[in-house]
Amino acid sequence: MLSFSISPQLKACTADFKMGIVIYHHIVISAMPQIISGRLPLFYQNIRLSLEEQAVADIPGVKEWRSVFKKAGTDPSAIVHPKKPCFAGSKNTEACLPFIQPLI
Repeated sequence: MLSFSISPQLKACTADFKMGIVIYHHIVISAMPQIISGRLPLFYQNIRLSLEEQAVADIPGVKEWRSVFKKAGTDPSAIVHPKKPCFAGSKNTEACLPFIQPLI
């Protein structure tokens, strides 16, 4: 079994800190069902449209995590990510959200 812990310093600066851990076992990757692959473009379009109305940083969950980073003394905007424009409220989300092809 895996063991996880939260730094006492993080607990001290963020009393209401919440975290979830998901562990998967025996994952099988197979062809994507047609109904899912048909709905992915609609899902991406929905995300694209919602990001035109609201910046990513204004999404409640993202805002909460940004405040945790700030309380811990880290600038959340300075975190380097290969797709940074996707998370910086970029209006060009089409380039950030490619269509996902089945793995097999």
